[in-house]
Amino acid sequence: MSFDCRKKYDITDLELMKIVLPLFLDDYQKQEAPFSIRNIIEVGKNLLQKGAGEWYGAHSISQVIREVNEKYNCQYYKAFKILTFNEGVIYKQKINELFEGPDSSTGVL
Repeated sequence: MSFDCRKKYDITDLELMKIVLPLFLDDYQKQEAPFSIRNIIEVGKNLLQKGAGEWYGAHSISQVIREVNEKYNCQYYKAFKILTFNEGVIYKQKINELFEGPDSSTGVL
């Protein structure tokens, strides 16, 4: 069973693209485009001491995306959380805690 946000919010593909794509634009306004490559590079340098063009493994980029979301993504998805787990072990309890607390309506990646 898949979730299709277009049906839930009754929006077209074009309207969805107008909402999602600006989040990734390479924009100088950090909050306007929280997932821009500039923000990812800045956070990667501060968090992992990696510069532009250096290799990020799956876990490294997950940590960076989580930090970018927490630092810059306040305009669109305040309740959106990104969880990362070490060594590929996912803890169900940690996920469940998000849905039991005050942020119970949060989205999780």
